[in-house]
Amino acid sequence: MNITIHNVEQVYRNNSHALYPVHLEFHEGVYGLLGPNGAGKSTLMNILTMAKKPTSGTVYCNGVDINTIQNEYKSRIGYLPQTFGLFPALSGREFLMYVAALKGLSKRHAAGRIQELLSVLNLNEVGDQHIASYSGGMRQRISIAQACLTIPSFCCWMNPRWDSIPTNG
Repeated sequence: MNITIHNVEQVYRNNSHALYPVHLEFHEGVYGLLGPNGAGKSTLMNILTMAKKPTSGTVYCNGVDINTIQNEYKSRIGYLPQTFGLFPALSGREFLMYVAALKGLSKRHAAGRIQELLSVLNLNEVGDQHIASYSGGMRQRISIAQACLTIPSFCCWMNPRWDSIPTNG
């Protein structure tokens, strides 16, 4: 999967720019988006995940405007923002089923994938407990699980702090 961001710009009503024209190309893989506060990271990610339409420019997936293939595109994107809105009253499993439904996964497929992710992320024993009872690390892992539900071809994480970049090992 290739994603091309072609001259994407975001200008607000007061004529302030959240993004100046951006042109980037990404190939299948995992990417991190780093930068200082106000650099436009969240705006760009909102555009890439189709939560926001750019003022101008186009995002292409394999050469096709993402607006023409919304469902297929969204099912192939994994996104882990710096903070992810979890629902503390739900169990980890219930939360992942909810996100799976939003991503269009069948209940049968979602249940199997969720079990696999809970196991891989060492959350099996707490999968049926309320997220409110989770430690910070467990909350991060359940957030990772939601980003990986659809086995994305393209995955992004955001962290504005250069000193906390994940490393291999």
